[in-house]
Order: sequence, then structure tokens, then C-alpha cells
Amino acid sequence: MAPATDGWLVVARDTARDPMLWFLLLSAGLFGLLGQVTESLTLLVAMAPLLGMDAYLHRRTSASASGLASRLASSAKVLRDGQWRHMPSRELVPGDLVEVAPGEHFRPTGCWSPAPACRPTNRR
Repeated sequence: MAPATDGWLVVARDTARDPMLWFLLLSAGLFGLLGQVTESLTLLVAMAPLLGMDAYLHRRTSASASGLASRLASSAKVLRDGQWRHMPSRELVPGDLVEVAPGEHFRPTGCWSPAPACRPTNRR
């Protein structure tokens, strides 16, 4: 697990890429240069909730992604060369026939479609 400071550095880096915050900062600077101190400060204060929301949403997204990643199967039951075998899921190739039992999780990358001759079965 990465230290908490690394997490905050990632949040800060991602926040720095947000064009809305740059727009508000630029607008606040322009108001300040034109002598409109109240408007400038208002825009700067308005950035605080946006920064807080950005940090909160980043944390929530990271937690969701971690939860999903923990459900991914690391191995799969694959039919190759007429035999069923267990192998790491990263070794799957297009055209592999994979058995997915009820309740099992798998990585949905690529194009998944049932084979024409496949019918779901209730093997126990």
C-alpha cells in the first residue's frame, strides 16, 4: 500500500489539470489586477469547495476501482487443444472458450459473445 502522501500528490496533480480551476484562478487574478478585490477574493473562496469536492470524488473513485480490482479473477478455466485447463487470465487469447461459473468474476476486456453452439448448463 502506498503512503498517504503519495495519494495526496496524485490528487493535487489531477486537480492541477482541471481547466475550471485554472479559469477561476485566472479570473480572480484579472479581477485583482483591475482593482476588484472583493470579486477576486470571492472567486478564490469559491475554489475551496471545488477543491474539496475534487479530493472527495478522487477518493471515492479510487475506493470503487480497488473494490472492482479485488473481484477480478486471476485464473480461468479454458478449453485449449480439446482439453480444459486452468491458466492465468492474463494468458487468454482471442478465440479461447472460457467457462464462467455462476458467481465468478472475470475481466471484461475485449469482445465477449456466446459461441453459436454454446448453451448455458446447470452443471453441479
